[in-house]
Amino acid sequence: MSPQDGHERKPKPKIEKSESLFLPIAFRGVNTLEIIDHARQRMKQRGISQDDVINALKNPTEERPSEQMAGRTEVVWNKTAMVRIKVVFEQKADRVRVITAAVSRRPLSGR
Repeated sequence: MSPQDGHERKPKPKIEKSESLFLPIAFRGVNTLEIIDHARQRMKQRGISQDDVINALKNPTEERPSEQMAGRTEVVWNKTAMVRIKVVFEQKADRVRVITAAVSRRPLSGR
């Protein structure tokens, strides 16, 4: 709508894009772990620590190609009997790039 209609257009808020976090961690044949901004936001939102992501990547309970994102891999790590951490990543020539992370909690049985 235009100002003539009595409605002014509000400017779109600027979205600042944060940079990736690069960690000097040697595993999977490379020396760098990159955690992109999207993954960092999801980790914060879901209460997942950097250590959780690293443990999932280094000690996965399950590993499989991502069904939803071609060229990416999903790992699942059973943090506890009740909590599972899932990490989706891309293996690059010089680094492992974490795309996102999620947590799932198993319900208590018999309650």
